[in-house]
Amino acid sequence: MDNNYKALARKWRPKKFSAFVGQENVVKVLTNSLDHKRLHHAYLFSGTRGVGKTTLARLIAKCISCQEKISSEPCGKCSTCQSINQGAYLDLIEVDAASKTKVEDTRELLDNIQFSPAIGKFKIYIIDEVHMLSKHSFNALLKTLEEPPEHIKFIFATTEVDKLPITIISRCIHFKLKAIPEENIQNHLKMILDNESIKFENSAIAEIAKSANGSIRDSLSILEQCIAFCNAKITLDEIHDILGTIKHDHVYDLLSMILKQNATGALHKIAKFAELSVDLHKMLEELISILHIVALAQISSKLITNIQFEKTKILEFASQISKTDTQLLYQIALVGRKDMMMSSNLKSAFEMLIVRMIFFQPNYDKLKYGEQLKDINISKQIKPISEIVDKQQQEGSPNAATKNIDTVKEETNNIDWNILVKKLNLKGVSKIIAERCYLQSSKDNAVQLVLDIEQNNLLSENIKLQILKAMEDELNENIKLSIVIGKTNSDNTPYAIQQKSDGQNHQDMKKQILSDQNAKEIMTKLDAELTDVTSKK
Repeated sequence: MDNNYKALARKWRPKKFSAFVGQENVVKVLTNSLDHKRLHHAYLFSGTRGVGKTTLARLIAKCISCQEKISSEPCGKCSTCQSINQGAYLDLIEVDAASKTKVEDTRELLDNIQFSPAIGKFKIYIIDEVHMLSKHSFNALLKTLEEPPEHIKFIFATTEVDKLPITIISRCIHFKLKAIPEENIQNHLKMILDNESIKFENSAIAEIAKSANGSIRDSLSILEQCIAFCNAKITLDEIHDILGTIKHDHVYDLLSMILKQNATGALHKIAKFAELSVDLHKMLEELISILHIVALAQISSKLITNIQFEKTKILEFASQISKTDTQLLYQIALVGRKDMMMSSNLKSAFEMLIVRMIFFQPNYDKLKYGEQLKDINISKQIKPISEIVDKQQQEGSPNAATKNIDTVKEETNNIDWNILVKKLNLKGVSKIIAERCYLQSSKDNAVQLVLDIEQNNLLSENIKLQILKAMEDELNENIKLSIVIGKTNSDNTPYAIQQKSDGQNHQDMKKQILSDQNAKEIMTKLDAELTDVTSKK
């Protein structure tokens, strides 16, 4: 056993600001203030675990205690610097607030503040997890923070700054430390492994950096475990075994089936996941991550650097799906994550999420959908066309004609657009556009509509897709729809015909009222006249 062995987190703890990973803004402010001798009596570092709070605290202590001079670059050679590195400096008092919560502990600490430093220029108190102090302890500390002795410096660290009284925060210089970016963690781990002469796969280091969730200390703890597990080289497969993370091949296969709209294959794949005891929550996180990177790749391939996925796979996926569909799938996955957390059956919830990602794609092929339903023994029920469009009668229209199915569809030829548009499940702008279109032609499942140029600003690709989907749902056919802009025969659009019908009904009702004897008598007695008629259906 090597008694001199040090854990990586201790061995590679930064001993100067230039070696610090991340937190560039914080480091810049601290180095400038130290170099110009602008020292505050109390510093507060907040942030999640493993981002450098206590490391920065010790660096500040070394910078202001170095026997050579106060600066952002301590000599590292004097007895003070050496003592601080070894954790044996008398004028540096480190307190774990989690174990010193009582007010008596705080008072004992504060009673010693009045005494001068034993060796150095300052007596420095580093209080970790300061939010754990009791309310009475904070009250006892507050007075000292307001008027501290010249030789006292406080450095506080906390993971839960919201639990600190605002009166304490306002008397400190507060630095908010951010989670370390994965790229910074990867570079740091590679530097350490190169210095330790340990071989590694880049993808394995990317996986470790991702699992660390922005914590340098966590990444080093994981790395140490991996070094012990892997003999000659740190590989991605071994990282998956150690961390229980998802192998990327599983994610690639599942996303490929989603993009190919292969519902049957996706369900079989999920069943395989269940056999392998794959964590479906982690699988969804991987799916969300890869969709995010695909979206970046669709903007520019230069944006996908230092990623944990294969770049060739990302570019392949990016070429198979539109940018809007990528955003749709990403949003479905995010919403589905909440649904999975509330579900009592995780596998079923995950299956429904994946099915939604397949079926909700705007370009989903309904014929293929029917075949997939047959594969999983779900009968496809399509009602006959004779049931889709019943006999129609435009009551009160100028023609008052009775029309049947033959006038609506004959192998999608000779569609009566004025009848069909009333059957379509459309709302809002898509309904307005459809009603103001004129049917130019319909043959061999190809339908061309003409939209008046005055409504051109309302038409979008999304509106067109909504109209197309409504037509396909109503007719149970694959339709090739085109909407061109031009001057329509406005008298024959569904909207115009309805307006004529409403106008005719209006006139008929007015004539009926004026011919009614009782109505005439009332108007005569009241000296009134009929100016307008309103009907409600």
